[in-house]
Amino acid sequence: MDRGYTNFLTHLHAGGTKIPLQKIQATLSHYLAHASPLPTPLAGTVVSSPLFLALSYQRLQTLSTAFRYSLHLKYQLIEAELEERRSQSLGWGLLANVFSRGVITRIQQWVGAILKGLQGGHPILRLACCCGILLGMEDLRVVVPKEGDDNHRRITFEGSTAKGNVEDETVVALAESMDRYSYLEGDAGWEKEFRKMVDAEEVDALSLSLIMMSQCASLIPSDKLRAIPLQTLSRLLASSIEATFQSGTYLSKLDASCTLAQDGTLSVSNVTDRVKNGWEESLLGGLTSDEMTPEIQALSTNIWTTFKTMLFSVVMISKEVLQEAVYVSPTSYQPSFDGSKNTAPSDLALLTLRSLYNLSFIIYEFGGVASLVSADQGGGFKELKETFYLALDNLTGQLLLDADDQLPGRRSQVEAWTREICAQIRTTMPVQSVHASFECGTLTRLRDNSKEMVISTGPRAMAGLHNLRTQVLVHCRRAKTAFVLATIEQLIPVLSAGSLQDWVLPICLPILEDDEHREAYESAHSVLLAIFSSRAQDLLATPHDIDPYPSANSHDMLERQSQKLATNIDTNIAVRLLPLYTSYLIESSRQGKLNVHQLRLAFSTVVRFASASVKATTSEEPTSTAEKYGLTWYCIEALLNAIRDLSEERTRSQSLGAYDDHRHRLHLMLISTIPSLPLDLLPRVLDEIRAIIIQGRKRHFDLGSTPARLADREARRKELNQALLSEILEGVGDLEKDFVMRWWYDNRHILEDDIRLGADHQRLGSARKKEVKNPDGALSRL
Repeated sequence: MDRGYTNFLTHLHAGGTKIPLQKIQATLSHYLAHASPLPTPLAGTVVSSPLFLALSYQRLQTLSTAFRYSLHLKYQLIEAELEERRSQSLGWGLLANVFSRGVITRIQQWVGAILKGLQGGHPILRLACCCGILLGMEDLRVVVPKEGDDNHRRITFEGSTAKGNVEDETVVALAESMDRYSYLEGDAGWEKEFRKMVDAEEVDALSLSLIMMSQCASLIPSDKLRAIPLQTLSRLLASSIEATFQSGTYLSKLDASCTLAQDGTLSVSNVTDRVKNGWEESLLGGLTSDEMTPEIQALSTNIWTTFKTMLFSVVMISKEVLQEAVYVSPTSYQPSFDGSKNTAPSDLALLTLRSLYNLSFIIYEFGGVASLVSADQGGGFKELKETFYLALDNLTGQLLLDADDQLPGRRSQVEAWTREICAQIRTTMPVQSVHASFECGTLTRLRDNSKEMVISTGPRAMAGLHNLRTQVLVHCRRAKTAFVLATIEQLIPVLSAGSLQDWVLPICLPILEDDEHREAYESAHSVLLAIFSSRAQDLLATPHDIDPYPSANSHDMLERQSQKLATNIDTNIAVRLLPLYTSYLIESSRQGKLNVHQLRLAFSTVVRFASASVKATTSEEPTSTAEKYGLTWYCIEALLNAIRDLSEERTRSQSLGAYDDHRHRLHLMLISTIPSLPLDLLPRVLDEIRAIIIQGRKRHFDLGSTPARLADREARRKELNQALLSEILEGVGDLEKDFVMRWWYDNRHILEDDIRLGADHQRLGSARKKEVKNPDGALSRL
């Protein structure tokens, strides 16, 4: 017997060896592949060795890797032996190959011998060994033949007895581990007295078995994995995640109370809620990097690494579940045979949204869920946004098509969730925003002393602590507000008028006056624009010409009448909101608030709603254009008044550059309303735009203007012309295009210096030629 093999067995039996795990791994792989005649005794020694029975992730990974690469070595030895036999047999090579066992047969025999040695061993050690063998088989399956080597071929173990036996042993080992270490505090019954408990100094054995199984689960057929109870497995997975993050209490000053729901459905949400509460009670969130000592910076880095790990875990698990649930009909989730209610996709969606809400202070550091910036540019990671919108799809996807209200439970879920998150935000809104300052004392030291954070400040230490805590609360409130607004924006089409009036608007309107918190400020505008856009879409899609006195037998007419009544109720809220929001938009056109693209989109959406709400806000047929489109013209008139007032203010002011930019943004907002205007108002608005452009051409020749200012005015005038032409070509509908094209050609002499050679002008000319050639052609879709 090899002396080195004897020494190696001695170390395995002793358990207290000082040999590094890397050397043990290489030695074990070597002797498993070279064992003669078979490795059964060595495999039995390994799974009973005290060295590996002291469970740890490093030891289990060493064991799995050793068995994985021993399969590689065995394959190379068999190939070398066959090659040597072929070279020595000379002309009898073909006959020798016929009567010799092949590579697959020899490896199957070797694997079978190892499985015999693993019998009766520790279940987690058997699981690690089997995972290593499965990974080794997968490695050999994807071996690429060498160029010019016809003898080097790809091998496969699919359908072989050896691979099937390893898969069976893996599933059995996991089941034994689950049965052995799945003891919970809530379990009742006499059998818990006979279950082996993990020592306090050992790592959680159940979590280790789940981690090892995750490495090879994709290599096992699904029909074999069905032998493991899914409910039990999901509960244990939730238990492991909760235990890893100490039930979310690792930031709390209170003792960790590691309670676990039996079904595992609320585990993740409970953990994230405790993390949120712990962070709000801490002081680290109120410090900047400049205000931290080096040791506190290291501590803060470790905490945020844990935060990101938790967020990543929640996102990746939720994403995989929601991707499958989004295609399942909610009617498929009926009560089970024992009377318990199965978890529906909407319940999973609410659990995900609630977990993300609790972790919103982490998501805020990634740019939020509503950021349009790509992940490469710092706008968050892609999986987070995919999970967020998957949850919303599972929650509201079928409600958009539920015209007959066949899912009242789902709709009430959305309403309840909206009221819940809005109520939580409203309770924190009185907290005033404070700036990070230390007027009450100078921070000198923040260290970890006996597991308790000690802060040493100046003479007014208590005031400094209050400032720190206030800054943490303000930061968390802003992050939660941004997440809530981003969520409500997507829920607007399915929310009732009562929820909008009582819960949503009281949160959004105060934020419109505060642009310091940029993400919440833009999200509040997005929510209001979603209200206008959704109601405008409903109005344009709802037939207005309904008989006010339908017959008793006309069920369809009654249904359409009730639909219009509900639409009118929602529309009245938006109508009452429109004047206020119009003034907010005009105020937001100042420098540093909304950019020009946001302003143009927002104002055109408001005007589109105002034009669509004509029939919904009038009980009788209007007799004049002013009465018919009074709401639309109110928006236009408010914008024109703002332009005139700003011109007078510019005349009295010496700071002309800022006011020129402001006025230019208002001009672009006016131009962006053209596609949303009815045909009756287009002549008046186009004449106002023409007057603005003519005035701009006259001001170009004002005396006293510097060359730089003249160049800026020329660039703005050309931008106005190009924006006008773009709206005419791409935005205006077929009904109004005939008129706007004629207006353009009647006034083209004003603009031809700017865009005579432009591509858009050529496109418009081509369209005009077609109209002249075919005067009877219908340009409008009546």
